[in-house]
Amino acid sequence: MSLSQIPNPNSWPLEDVFLSKHVTSEGTKKEAKKTFELFKNKQKTHAQINLLKEKILIDLSHEDENPETRKGVEEFFEPLKDDIDANFEMGLYYIRKWESEMWAKHIKRSLDKSKKYEFEIRAYLREWLLEPIMNGYDYNEEPTNLNFMKILSKEVISILREMRKEIIDNKQKKIIEELTNLLKE
Repeated sequence: MSLSQIPNPNSWPLEDVFLSKHVTSEGTKKEAKKTFELFKNKQKTHAQINLLKEKILIDLSHEDENPETRKGVEEFFEPLKDDIDANFEMGLYYIRKWESEMWAKHIKRSLDKSKKYEFEIRAYLREWLLEPIMNGYDYNEEPTNLNFMKILSKEVISILREMRKEIIDNKQKKIIEELTNLLKE
């Protein structure tokens, strides 16, 4: 049985799908076993990430704050904890939930493994951290945002440092300096 014969490759076929009762010859059994191993080792991560995205989208669409649902997402993610793409996807999931500690953990894990998503992460920080500051946003008004930034700055401080280096306007540098002091409190 080949992968193309499986109706939905994302349906997580088990080994017995490949080694079904209908397989009689040893050669076919070996081929089926080989196909299964190929799927398991080469395709599983990709399928898991797609399923993870789907699970996250469903969770977000329901805005479900149920701890069991969240626990399910974390358990589902566990086999992918060392995967760059999956960590980035989990980071996006927690951004939308404003869970700074979890966001920072997954984004840091992704960055530790590779700089693949550094551009997207920088763009996010620019849009949600620097631009509001440059426009005079007062983080003291919203403690949730401040807490988010404190945790974020601890986890991805190297990116923030790089971004500060890029700023040439003295007024903007002063704003960033004040924010840094605020985040250290």
